[in-house]
Amino acid sequence: MKQKKTFIVLVLFFIFSGVLWNYKHFLKKHLPFKNAAVSNPQIGEDLILKTNNLFFDLETNPGLENTETIINHPQAHSGKKCSQLINDAEYSVLFKKKIKYILNGKLNRLVMGVWIYPLEEKVNALLVASINDKEGKNIFWECRNTDNVNLEIKNWSKLNGEITLPGEKFSPEDELSIYLWDKGKTDMVVDDLEIILGDIPERKGERT
Repeated sequence: MKQKKTFIVLVLFFIFSGVLWNYKHFLKKHLPFKNAAVSNPQIGEDLILKTNNLFFDLETNPGLENTETIINHPQAHSGKKCSQLINDAEYSVLFKKKIKYILNGKLNRLVMGVWIYPLEEKVNALLVASINDKEGKNIFWECRNTDNVNLEIKNWSKLNGEITLPGEKFSPEDELSIYLWDKGKTDMVVDDLEIILGDIPERKGERT
């Protein structure tokens, strides 16, 4: 009787061990464990293609580069973080993505905007849209400057720009970059980068 009980226990042990091994194997294969996560995730293709209106408040940094300029700042335009350009730092956070991942169609139009908080006078800054081909050669570059923006020291002002692009000349592999260039190297912070890609979809009732 005692041997029978021992045999049953051993059988149950081996069955349980096999089930447990299969379960762990399934988890490894199908679940995104922490060690497979990306620390600074890029905006995925599916997410981009569902919207042509992008907003970056710099509290999190999906789809952005040059994030070492992001700091906690008491005067952030929204939230607690912004991109700081001081000590001859010229370039803000940078949005960079291949056209095939950001737009399902031709890139004929682009609207962009960013908030600027000058720490010095005589600001000379450019909001830049640039496109490089797959070899890294620049094939498009256009900007909007701060000449006609009333910038006051330690006050937020918005720089906007709308650009028409030769969309038929671009390949899906070409890469779009959008950033602020502090050409005059005056100290400032910037926040809340906004981008609209392509035409804004017409809403019902707005047609004339």
